[in-house]
Amino acid sequence: MTAPTTSPYTRAQLLEHARGALKLRILYWLGAGASESGEPTDPSTPIDPKAALDEKRRHPEYADVVRQYDEAMRQLGLRFDDLPRRACDCSGFVAWALGVARQQPLAGSEWMNTDSIHADATRGHSQFEVVTVAQPGDFLVYPSPGKPKPGHIGIVSEVDAAGRPLKVIHCAPDNFRIVQPDGRRTAIAATDLAIFEASPATRIVAYKRFNA
Repeated sequence: MTAPTTSPYTRAQLLEHARGALKLRILYWLGAGASESGEPTDPSTPIDPKAALDEKRRHPEYADVVRQYDEAMRQLGLRFDDLPRRACDCSGFVAWALGVARQQPLAGSEWMNTDSIHADATRGHSQFEVVTVAQPGDFLVYPSPGKPKPGHIGIVSEVDAAGRPLKVIHCAPDNFRIVQPDGRRTAIAATDLAIFEASPATRIVAYKRFNA
C-alpha cells in the first residue's frame, strides 16, 4: 500500500496523531522515519545507533555530526545501550503525522523535506502556504542554512489569542536533553519556539490538503 500525497486526516486528527508520538521513545537521525507506505504505528524506522554512527565516522564530511553526537552523549552520561532503537528526523515525523508519503515531488524535490516545504510555501503554494496568523495544526519551518546543516520543521500545538505560536511538537536532537516526567528521553517533544526563533528564515505555513 502506497502512502497518499494528500492527508487522510483532518487538522484535529493531525494534532491527535502528533500528540500520540509524545509517548514514544525515539532517537533523532537525519534521513530516518517511516513514510514509505501504509500507516505505521509510529514515525520511526529501526536503527542501531552505534553502527550508524560508526558508519559516519568513516566519512570526513560527517565529522561535525559525529562530534555532536559524541559530545551530547558525553554531556548526558549516556551509553549506546541507553539509546532508543527507533529513529526519525523532523520532516519524517511531519510526513508521518500528516499520513502522507515523504517521497513525493514537491517544489522541485523528490522528497518532502524542510527545504521543499519552505520553497513550496513561499513560491509554489501547491501543498503549503505562508500564513501570518497561526492555528494549531500549522507548521513552523526554516530551510537548511547550508550543507551539512539541516533545516527544521515542527507542528504548532498551541497559540495565543492573537494567533502567535506558543508551543511546537517536533523531532530534534536537542529534545533528547529533556528528561520527561516518566524518566524517558526522546527526540519528539512539545517545546517553546527557541530553535525556530533563532532562524530569520522561519515561516508559519499551513497545509492545504487536509481531509476537510
